[in-house]
Amino acid sequence: MLKIYVASTPHELPLVTDMAQYTAVVIDALRATSTITTALHNGCGRIFPVSTVAEAAALKEQMPHALLAGERQGAKLSGYDLGNSPFEYAPEAIAGREVIFTTSNGTRTLVACESAGLVVVASFLNRSAVAKAVQATGRDILIACAGHHGKLAAEDLACAGAIIVTFIEHQAYQLTDGALAALAIYGAWHDSLPALLGQSFSGRNVASLGYEDDIAYCAQLDVFNVVPIYQSKQITAS
Repeated sequence: MLKIYVASTPHELPLVTDMAQYTAVVIDALRATSTITTALHNGCGRIFPVSTVAEAAALKEQMPHALLAGERQGAKLSGYDLGNSPFEYAPEAIAGREVIFTTSNGTRTLVACESAGLVVVASFLNRSAVAKAVQATGRDILIACAGHHGKLAAEDLACAGAIIVTFIEHQAYQLTDGALAALAIYGAWHDSLPALLGQSFSGRNVASLGYEDDIAYCAQLDVFNVVPIYQSKQITAS
């Protein structure tokens, strides 16, 4: 029987042995993976996630026409073209463009999963599309939650639960304790996801920075069919 393993924070990822056997599903619901999903839906060509500002600067030297995008502590980085609000990634801003992207938690988690058999970027926005694509791989599934600076993020676990619900509708899986916890959180909040995201630490931080509209946006289920795939250091739409 295939297994679903949920890492509630990136600190659990070193405990995963033989990551290549897994399809990894990376979640940073507020907001990196929601922003990536939106950008690709709106025509962005390629996104290059990097862990640090220094790496972003170095890549910008190699790709001078790429947009620099990202945040630290939720706020847009000084001198960058874009921050981490999905509303900044409208078609007129990013269609056909390449984006170098660095965030506090999400891009670090993506990079940490790059040795998986396949790495998929997930959010509430593309939940069902991701679930369908991931199940088709026939591998064990690793859901990697970005969390918030090493701590559990309720919105990421709820998103993991939302995806797991879709998985188990079609096939039996062995669920780890993290997967069971994710199902429980989603089950308790599935009718009030905007409230959960708004009450979370990340939600309060985003709202305090003036991005309150991002909370309701990122809490929407199944808005897009795009499935972002991370391979060869870049994210593209499948």
